[in-house]
Amino acid sequence: MNTVRSKLGSVESREKTRKPALGAFVSALFKAAASVLIVSVAVISSASSAFAAPSGTYTLLRFTEEQRAAQNKVLLSAPDAIITAQKDSQSAVQGGSLSLLSRISYVPVERDQGNSGTCWVWAGTGVMEIALNVQRGISDRLSIQYLDSSYTGDRGWAGEGGTAYDFSSFYNWSKIIIPWSNLNAYYQDFNSTSRPAMPAASIAMIPNYALNSVTSAKVPIYGMSTAAAISNIKNVLDQNRGIYFGFELANDSDWNQFKNWWHTQPETAIWSYGFSDGKYYNPRTGGGHAVVCVGYNDSDPDPAKHYWIMLNSWGTTSNRPNGLFRIPMEYNYSSADSVGDYNTEWWTISPIYSAPVPLVSKMPSAPTAPSVLVNPKNKVPALW
Repeated sequence: MNTVRSKLGSVESREKTRKPALGAFVSALFKAAASVLIVSVAVISSASSAFAAPSGTYTLLRFTEEQRAAQNKVLLSAPDAIITAQKDSQSAVQGGSLSLLSRISYVPVERDQGNSGTCWVWAGTGVMEIALNVQRGISDRLSIQYLDSSYTGDRGWAGEGGTAYDFSSFYNWSKIIIPWSNLNAYYQDFNSTSRPAMPAASIAMIPNYALNSVTSAKVPIYGMSTAAAISNIKNVLDQNRGIYFGFELANDSDWNQFKNWWHTQPETAIWSYGFSDGKYYNPRTGGGHAVVCVGYNDSDPDPAKHYWIMLNSWGTTSNRPNGLFRIPMEYNYSSADSVGDYNTEWWTISPIYSAPVPLVSKMPSAPTAPSVLVNPKNKVPALW
């Protein structure tokens, strides 16, 4: 299996200029950006903590100031996700709930990236699993390891970090995604820090799900009212589409607060400490993380109790048996650091799965035309 070059360099080359990558409009924006540094931050023990994570750490990505600025330019240059007409959609009104979690096939304790910076792969793959269920009616656990082992930069690999755009570009090139159950396709990079644990050539590519195309787009949330941003996010979820959610916190103090909240609080708790709005982003202690948004609930009369449902890739705790957390609907969607780079990103990843074809002994030939999409929700048509 050939490899795809990442826009992100390696830890060893983090002081060097980026190499161009997939997508002409993106490559120029990243020439001055340094690479991601992967950091596993230890959880600060609390007297109320009843459980210690097996590794004692939760991994996040460090960014330089130049990289933050480059990512912000990519975000603003990305196309907007399709927002459908709101007639008969829950997104047009308050007082509903939706969960797409049942469309993802996963084992909570095994949904753990460990010490590698692969959160972006876990988040993107969750979105792809939802799409597979919606488009093809198939519930299958998809491989993280396939991308980990196939996607590299000059000295790095997928564990050095990535973005929603990197994820969609890889699969738009690959044109297949494979089940977790394939030979050697299960996740093996929990303790990997410099290279994937499994060579791509050792992973069985058959069976697989053929892809006609995979694209990414940002959900429009910036420079508008909170109500409008919420409506756009709900609209996408109401199309039975998961959302890739990336967020950055400015320093170790903010990250330790989040990590200890994750570690000690139940899944019913709502994160209430914001996203480092207006703070100086410290490139040595700040960082980012990506998860998949699988639903919402705004049925309570009190807006402070409205929330988005997030599926993490940090395994489980005694208080989080499903690996979930909640963030408030009511927050500043234009939250930015002290120089104006946005702190939260909401992305769609839009695969078009090909019609099923008989399995053959060789790699699949060119994909066939996409099958007709049947949307089980029957409220708003899913536009992939």
